Amino acid sequence: MKVLFKHLSNEPKKLMILGSSCSPVTEPMAQTSREFDLVQLSYISASPALSKRDIYPNFFRARSSETLRILPTFEIFKRFNWTRIALISETNKNLYILLTNQIIATANRTGLVDIVVSAGFDTSEDPGQALLSIKKSSVRIIYAGFYPASGRKVLCRAFHLNLKPPRYVWVGQGWFTTPFWWRNPSGGDVVVGNSKCNDSAMDEMVQGYFSTDPLDISQRADPTVSGMTPMEWIEAYNRYRNNGPYALYKGAMKFASFTYDATWAIAIALNNSIPHLAGMDKTLQDFQYNNKMFLKIFKSEMAKVRFQGVSGPLAFTDTGDRFGVTIIKRIQRASFKEITIGLYYDQSARVVWNDSIRLKWGTRDNRVPIDFPTIRQEEEAVPLFLYILMVVFTSIGIILALSFLIFNYYYRENRVMKLASPNINNAIITGSILCYASVIFFGMDSVTLGIHYQSFIVAACWIRQWLLMLGFMLGFSALFAKTWRLHVIFSNKTGKSKVIKDKQLYAFIAVIVIIGIGILVAQAIIDPIFIEERNQTEVPQDEEDIIVIHVIMSCKNNNPVLWQVIMLGTNGVLLAYGLLLAWRTRNISIAAANDSKYIGLAVYNVCIFSGTAVLVGFAVSQPAIRFGMIAAFIILSTTGSISLIFVPKILQIKEKKAVNTLHNAGEMTPFGIETGRLTSNLQNQKLPLEHTISSEQKINELEEMVNQLQSTIDGKDDNIKQLQDEIIQLKSEISAEKKEPES
Repeated sequence: MKVLFKHLSNEPKKLMILGSSCSPVTEPMAQTSREFDLVQLSYISASPALSKRDIYPNFFRARSSETLRILPTFEIFKRFNWTRIALISETNKNLYILLTNQIIATANRTGLVDIVVSAGFDTSEDPGQALLSIKKSSVRIIYAGFYPASGRKVLCRAFHLNLKPPRYVWVGQGWFTTPFWWRNPSGGDVVVGNSKCNDSAMDEMVQGYFSTDPLDISQRADPTVSGMTPMEWIEAYNRYRNNGPYALYKGAMKFASFTYDATWAIAIALNNSIPHLAGMDKTLQDFQYNNKMFLKIFKSEMAKVRFQGVSGPLAFTDTGDRFGVTIIKRIQRASFKEITIGLYYDQSARVVWNDSIRLKWGTRDNRVPIDFPTIRQEEEAVPLFLYILMVVFTSIGIILALSFLIFNYYYRENRVMKLASPNINNAIITGSILCYASVIFFGMDSVTLGIHYQSFIVAACWIRQWLLMLGFMLGFSALFAKTWRLHVIFSNKTGKSKVIKDKQLYAFIAVIVIIGIGILVAQAIIDPIFIEERNQTEVPQDEEDIIVIHVIMSCKNNNPVLWQVIMLGTNGVLLAYGLLLAWRTRNISIAAANDSKYIGLAVYNVCIFSGTAVLVGFAVSQPAIRFGMIAAFIILSTTGSISLIFVPKILQIKEKKAVNTLHNAGEMTPFGIETGRLTSNLQNQKLPLEHTISSEQKINELEEMVNQLQSTIDGKDDNIKQLQDEIIQLKSEISAEKKEPES
């Protein structure tokens, strides 16, 4: 800026400003030239910011803005059917901030591409996080905006993140002047954080790199505005720069043509201004700063400039940007040479592809890389064979429960079953059947059943919860009700007979079940069940171009932990009360009525399986594993519980029948001997009862012995009657024999 002010302050007056090259310098210069009402023409500044006419009203440029490379780049995407891309750019460089915004705006306006992710990084920082976000998005086409130094860091980090060609395609700037710009210019490895990349790794990253850049040398053989053809101009320029100190600037060849054409544009604009000034009796020598008339004429003539330059056709847009030709290039594999694959004409928005070039992709069968993996959606469900298997096991369990129900009804008058409360047993069996039935609804889903009505699946969720909750509470409340009656009777110390009828037990059961219904109804009103759909993504190792999305549908509510605590807490209190009753009735010796030992085992069985099922429900998300384990736990715990209650009863009745058979087989045994054995046994048992157990236990033992004696007496009544009949018959025979001699 100091140099600019120096030149503006010195004679002669400067009619226009040519320059500068870099956009960060050109921007403040263009704002300054505006204050002097000077037209400024830059030869290579490409920042999109310079297109803002409200800030830079007098600015023109001979090299097109970076924004004019957006549509040519989109043509690359269009040619290869790439519709989804990712953006990555430097966030502390005004050029790329504005360019990124323009890319997004153009994508939204044209609808040609969908920008899946836009990531940025600071020049001084590691671009790893930005690249990770791109990798997570799974998009394969990466549109990059960076200067060479930052670009090397991006490519090196991308190498270590496996964002490598040919699976990933990189598209970026083409104006980098240094050959092999992706390698470390100082030699050695490119270092990013703790990662290093040698030349071989960096070479791999630029295989197939696409770029767009303004055409610097016209491909036409016609003479340009200077009278020289482009090739003649190149020869003249090479002779010029090979002389003396100019040889130091050989690297500027890429931008020299734009500078040459910019000089011609100023000359033509000034030359065309002379007639207008002459009509006002003015000449170029009359120019003064801040003269609006001169500014208007110069600006108007500059906007009209059109000619065939060394860099191709030159014309300006309304915003002072250049209409030109954009060259579309690609670094060919192995050779690392940039080959021209197409030309885009800005003014006509037309692209001409070089179809003579066969692109080498490095893929299987040289297929064009895809922009995004193919998505295959799979709804996770319970496998049909597993569902059928569990339904079969459930059916076996229900058949077992029905068998116990038939057995309970058939032997309802048997003394063993009478003591076990057969009516209450029916409630236990009904509860177990409800628990079994819940398994059927646990496995129901839209895929297994082929039913895709969400309301049906929600109904299945409700039904299984109600069946399991009420089945559990009905079964265990009935079991504990029997034990409660036993506890009340044998803990009665008033001396008065206390009778607990079945209807009182039914009331006990009803209270527990109503509590369960109340909890379920409250949940239905406050926090109803809904279907939650979750997605889990998987990339098969053998199919990298496919993403499998597993859709998992599950029954949920807003506060699952709260309702689990309420339900498990209620059932836990019920089980704890049952254990307390079992403990208090453990010494009652009436085996047919006392289930305390089996209650303890049943509760242990249920706690183990239920606790594990709850953990599985929260921790396992795979429907097949989840259903298989929960169904198995329900079936095992239910089968174990009802078996512990009814199998001992079956064995007791079977044993009772065996005892009766032995009694019948021993009918001819002298009754006195058998009675003596029982009496002796009773006497032998009295001593330990008197000395080793409490009075309450003694009463229980005595009652049991009375029952045993009564059973023995019942078995001997028939023997006594038979013996009496035999005595009467013998007496009749003896009496008949005595009468025969008298006659």
